[in-house]
Amino acid sequence: MRLVYCLRAVSLLTLLICIIGCVRPLIGWASYVNRSVKANESLHGGYVLDGMYQVTLECSVLKKQIDSSFCVLVPTGNVRGSGYWDGPKSRAEYDADPTKYPDVLGFIPAGTRLKCVDIRERGFRVVGTVIDVVAVISEGDFKGVKVVLDDLSKDIPSPEDDAWRAARRAARTDSTVKVGKPPVVPLEPDMRLVVPCK
Repeated sequence: MRLVYCLRAVSLLTLLICIIGCVRPLIGWASYVNRSVKANESLHGGYVLDGMYQVTLECSVLKKQIDSSFCVLVPTGNVRGSGYWDGPKSRAEYDADPTKYPDVLGFIPAGTRLKCVDIRERGFRVVGTVIDVVAVISEGDFKGVKVVLDDLSKDIPSPEDDAWRAARRAARTDSTVKVGKPPVVPLEPDMRLVVPCK
């Protein structure tokens, strides 16, 4: 009788170890990533850590987003880098109806200097992650505020990214084509919006 209980306990323990062994990699595979990758120079793209940059257009400063620890800079006007974030096209548009833009904290003028302080990888491993360039505003009302430069940047195309996009297009018409997660694409300053300075 004792032997039966011991065997049951061993088999339950073995089952538990197997379940944990199978579930843990799935959790890691699908988990959310938000980490600094500044040690990986291949992900710096066109930005220089500790480098100084200057915005060429007035930008709105947006509140921190749910999945980020930093505010976001969005240029006014019609020129947008990634176009991912939404902000007013001008300060006058914002002043006319601030309720349309509840995430806007204020504006920084053209010529405001920023210091690049971090390169971060963010997103879900299962679908792919993105690179965020983080800078600190060096002057004005928002001095010391950390911001993400997504909308002031553009992707640096790579052969891996081109191959992934081609596979994705092919998969639309051919169900046998398998498409993995997109490669991590570094960013570079969009020179229409932000330029290096001293």
